[in-house]
Amino acid sequence: MKVPHITALVLSGLFCCASASADEGGPHRWTGLYAGLNIGGDADEESWQDPSGYYDHIVVSNEKHFPSTAKGMGMAAGGQMGVNFQSGAVVYGVEGQYDWTDLKGDTPCQTYGCNLRTDGLFSVTGRLGYSPENALYYVKAGLAGASDRYRIGGGKYNNVFHGDDLRLGETVGAGIEYPLDQHWSLKGEYDYLALGSETKSMTDQYGHTPSLKIGQDVQMLTMGVNYRFGKPWKDGVAMPSLDIFSHTPQPLPKSDWVIEMGPRYWYSSGTFRKTLFAPGNGAQMNSRLTYSDLTTHTVELFGRASYKDGLFLKGNVAFGAITGGKLQDEDFPPGISPYSSTNSQQHGGGQRYATLDVGDNLFTWKRGRVGLFTGYQYLKEEYNAFGCDQTATNTNVCIKVPPSTQVITETQTWQSMRLGLDGAVDVTSRWRLSGEFAYLPMVYSSGADNHWLRANIDPLPETAHGSGVEFEGMTSWQMTDNWSLGVGGRYWRLQSPGGHTQFPGNVPSPQDYSLRRYGAFMQASYKFGA
Repeated sequence: MKVPHITALVLSGLFCCASASADEGGPHRWTGLYAGLNIGGDADEESWQDPSGYYDHIVVSNEKHFPSTAKGMGMAAGGQMGVNFQSGAVVYGVEGQYDWTDLKGDTPCQTYGCNLRTDGLFSVTGRLGYSPENALYYVKAGLAGASDRYRIGGGKYNNVFHGDDLRLGETVGAGIEYPLDQHWSLKGEYDYLALGSETKSMTDQYGHTPSLKIGQDVQMLTMGVNYRFGKPWKDGVAMPSLDIFSHTPQPLPKSDWVIEMGPRYWYSSGTFRKTLFAPGNGAQMNSRLTYSDLTTHTVELFGRASYKDGLFLKGNVAFGAITGGKLQDEDFPPGISPYSSTNSQQHGGGQRYATLDVGDNLFTWKRGRVGLFTGYQYLKEEYNAFGCDQTATNTNVCIKVPPSTQVITETQTWQSMRLGLDGAVDVTSRWRLSGEFAYLPMVYSSGADNHWLRANIDPLPETAHGSGVEFEGMTSWQMTDNWSLGVGGRYWRLQSPGGHTQFPGNVPSPQDYSLRRYGAFMQASYKFGA
């Protein structure tokens, strides 16, 4: 993609628009300063090259290990700020955006495990759009960058190489934005970040500093909300006030739909357990890994659209950090003798999920409703274990690995079908109780186990099928006709007893997986069309 040419085209369009005559545009005016939040998903394509040949000199076999490629996926959440100018139906401006992400790609470079982790993505772009009526259709282009971390583990001497970098490139994108009233708007956007290939220096535990040539291109798909500051204004008027309380929001025209949306913070703890059986023998337990006390901080954007006849659509997207926890890794005879039990600390993990449900109210009355829904949920969690202390009597496994050394990364993705009940009752004119229960009859889980000091199982793919349950309850207070605050609790349990994995040179090994998570949340929401 010739990103520089597209960037120049969009920026030249902005200068043309700045000198255009000021005609009357559509009913909605986009001129002004704005800021907002976004959340969504991202994916990348990575390339790994070893121009110097250093890594191929310290391998177990004589095979070449580079070049290699990888694809990563993750979720992103962040914010944007910019300014729009409108001339007739043409809208142009400048925008800055930053997103935190857990984008990660793994690939086995033969006896190495190559890993690229992106912590943040940012851009400064020009925007050029067209708004014939209310909707704004726009393209954008400009500069972009990524904050990356690199890791390579394996080789003849179990070398673990690390590196990090602030990578710069260019971006192009396109989107659509639609106003909810004269200040709030919803948007959906696609972005392509061309970050190119650069040679990066890596350092291992022995002080060696070879280089690798690493390439990365990223694609992002996000949805978000913007708030435009000050009172509506027309072309040629001074900049608006930044006082967001100096106006009364204009309601949507009378509609058969009511839309409620807002942010939610969920504080939770959890336990993930994986039981591994002998190859081809589901009766012999070889190993059990238990990640417990998984303290997680999650930011979620949720929404619900309700039609007058009872039909509703609801969903959420979320991004979380798993900041605490521990791993107990047990190995049992006769697979290993004597019994081994090691402890590691978990930190730097991540969580993301998205849910979409559609349903209909079965019963409605003056102060309440009960509805039936079906839907889909995507959940992904990653746990990172550091250090290793042997607490049993096996002197051959994991003797005092320092806490700064990462030993295991476990990544699990759960995709589920949901069937459930959703209800609410107004205790008073301002106080509401609500909740939902969901049964997950079909759960498909897939994952990867990275043992960073064991290149032959780095990574080790895992798959399973199972079921689960989820429920939550909340009490909320309607502060105004539009704004409300709420607090509640949530419980999830997913289990996949029919899993398997396969070690190199062996038949598949049966596995069982289970995840339990519970916690409390608080939220704020705004209702349109109330």
